This record gives sequence, C-alpha cells and structure tokens, in this order.
Amino acid sequence: MLVGFSSLAAKGGGRAIRRRTGGNLIVIHTRIDENELEKVETSDSTYIADPRGEGYAEYRRSFHLKSGRGRIENVLATNAAVSAKYNSLVKTKKVDEELFWARYLFAIDDMHRRAEKKEELRRGIGSALVRFLLVHNIPSSLHLP
Repeated sequence: MLVGFSSLAAKGGGRAIRRRTGGNLIVIHTRIDENELEKVETSDSTYIADPRGEGYAEYRRSFHLKSGRGRIENVLATNAAVSAKYNSLVKTKKVDEELFWARYLFAIDDMHRRAEKKEELRRGIGSALVRFLLVHNIPSSLHLP
C-alpha cells in the first residue's frame, strides 16, 4: 500500500520537506519526521538488512520490481541520497536490486503508516478533549497547562 505524499497534504496537517535535486527545488508534503526520513534514506542498514517492521515478510512476497518501476524512477530522479545509495550498493552488486527497493519502499511506507496512526491518535485525543470541554461547560478559550 502506498500513501501518496500529496494525499497526506490534502488531508491537512503535515509539513513540507524541501529538497534540491539537479538544481530543481522539490517540495514533498508529509507527516513523517524529516530527521527520521533522512536517517532511513542515508543508512546502509535500510538497504542491506531486512526491516524489523511488522508485515515485511508479506510485503516482500508481494513486491515486484516491475510493478514499482514508476515509483522507483521517481525516487531515483528526485532523491539524491537514495540515488547515491543505489549507485554504491546495487551497481556494485553489494545488494540485489529487488531487495534494495523492497527494503527501502517498505521502510518509507512503514514510516507513513506510523505517522498516520499518530495523527489518528492525535485527532482522537483532540476530539475527546473537545467533548469533555463541552460536556463540562468549560470555555474553549480556557488554556490548560
């Protein structure tokens, strides 16, 4: 399952991550943490070892390099860090191309799933707080510590 960057931005919230690639500025809207994203993209372990995330075995079985080609080409064209890892690990035969992409794309998709869960929890807590304030006739302008 792929959660598109633009669909996250359309739902509200999130942040914009700006990247320069080939002299062009690319803006990605996402709810994931930019530091976490950078760590995943620049760490060799993302591409060399199978992720520990729940569901990777099933994801791996259903992953096909050909079906993800458009997304892969987009990543290579817009993401210098991943492109560099691809060149240093796949082109030198340190990592199989299909494993490289399955591991990377799973890690990114898993980050999006976790960010969505956090957002759903945040919205739920916010809704519960509003209901509490309404039920107990507490003015919404009251700022709690």
